[in-house]
Amino acid sequence: MSQDTEAIRDISADVLRRYLAMHGWTARSFTERKLVLFTLPAEGGDDEIEIVVPTAMDRERALPSIRAALETLSQLEERPLVDLAMDIRSIAFDIIRSRVPDEYVRQDTIELKLAAEFIESMRALLGSTATTELAPGKYFGRTRKEASDYASRCRFGHTFRGSFGFVVESPVGLNDEPTMAGVPQEVPFARRVVQRLARGLGAVQRAAKQDDPSPITQEYQAGLSANMCDDLVDLVERTGLAKLRIGIDLSPEWQAPDGLQDRSEFSIEIRHVDLLRAAARTLRADEVKRPAHVVGRIRTLETEGNPADLLQDNSDREIIVNWDSQDHGLIRVRIYLAPEDYLSAVEAHKAGRFISVRGILEHRGRTWTLAAPMDFSVLPGE
Repeated sequence: MSQDTEAIRDISADVLRRYLAMHGWTARSFTERKLVLFTLPAEGGDDEIEIVVPTAMDRERALPSIRAALETLSQLEERPLVDLAMDIRSIAFDIIRSRVPDEYVRQDTIELKLAAEFIESMRALLGSTATTELAPGKYFGRTRKEASDYASRCRFGHTFRGSFGFVVESPVGLNDEPTMAGVPQEVPFARRVVQRLARGLGAVQRAAKQDDPSPITQEYQAGLSANMCDDLVDLVERTGLAKLRIGIDLSPEWQAPDGLQDRSEFSIEIRHVDLLRAAARTLRADEVKRPAHVVGRIRTLETEGNPADLLQDNSDREIIVNWDSQDHGLIRVRIYLAPEDYLSAVEAHKAGRFISVRGILEHRGRTWTLAAPMDFSVLPGE
């Protein structure tokens, strides 16, 4: 199947009709034939260009008419059919475009690790943005299931030409209610998520200009939470990109709210990381340290001392435990142990046993630490 055919198969007749109406085509219905004739004055004004679009056919029967319409549009707009099809299909989506700097691109490709890290980081960012929108606040404990479901429904679209870029499509659907100036509409949840992300990215730009995190921390109710700040830092650090341009195109099906444009572009850079971390610390300033009972399997052990003389060496002895907590989900908790407990942890790690330990849970940035650990024990195996 050719690339053109594959792109056309994703276009519904309903979306195509909306695209034509948005671009000045005039519709005339032929209900008995289940068709709509769209016309556009040709240059010079004497003739009209005609495109016929089906209204009530199944997708397979409508496909030839849709292909003919797109081929006509492709010639009129003088651009590739695949690019045109992408624009038409995106009417039902808000689009998040991320452009990778040219120095990371080799013969129109990038390293697979960079692509994988970007997708995972962007998915986490969308999930934290959706959770913040569900319960606006300075921070939250764990990503909500509804937010994870939303992030999973987003689609990874075609990369765009001219430079290497990722496209994420957030589904907002078609608006069947008339849009009237000055009359607010109940916009879809997915649109509210993307609006929050756009406002938050705008606050980052202002914070960078002022070299002050205040624009981020003062606008958290409509913008970034501490978790979103952490995920933006992750996006930069995990991909290793010194600079990433993020563009947001809001679907024309839904009105952009005051203060937001239909199309906007932002820049997230390595130099913004300190500002984002400072904003996250400020937003979490009232997060209470509280007692916790950690039960889980040890992920890693580390000590800078002599492994053969752990009881006499005074170096730090650190373990990281995977803990599925009720409030925060699956997190990795760093714990510093006394020599005897560390030796027990080594044996537990060898045997794949769970450990149990109590202490005070602290959260700094993306790091969880259990301070003042006590009652360390290795749980019996099954």
